[in-house]
Amino acid sequence: MPTEENKAIVRRYVQEVVNEGKIELVDSLFSTDLAFHLPHLHGPLRGREIFKQLIGQTRIVFPDMRMDIEDIVAEADKVFTRGTFRGSYHGAPLSAWKIADGVVPIVLIPGMTLFRIERRKIGEVWVEENFLEVLRQLGISVTFPPELPCIKGWNN
Repeated sequence: MPTEENKAIVRRYVQEVVNEGKIELVDSLFSTDLAFHLPHLHGPLRGREIFKQLIGQTRIVFPDMRMDIEDIVAEADKVFTRGTFRGSYHGAPLSAWKIADGVVPIVLIPGMTLFRIERRKIGEVWVEENFLEVLRQLGISVTFPPELPCIKGWNN
């Protein structure tokens, strides 16, 4: 499949599913055996149904969420995007942590995503995002990097 067609599939996913919330389009844009990799999970999410749940939950937490693609590059069956996620935070599922008083609950998170296209559908996705930056922007205290005892004199 030509790279321009692959980029169009990814752009459609970002615009219509992520930005407009048309979760029903997941079935037509993603393969049934989708593998979705997130840096803070130990393994990929598998299948379209669990991916729809992820999108739905994310839209509850960030109902005005938007992803802006700043760069898009394609080669063979891969499409790479660099962009910024933005959205107003609405409480769950991070409600176990208290947001600092006076913090405006809006996040802007730069990230990169690699998509693998198979038979005109997205078959695999790797997302790289800075989840600690999300917590920082929400005013949630996180100590990072952790102390590394293997490096003498290391402290954070």
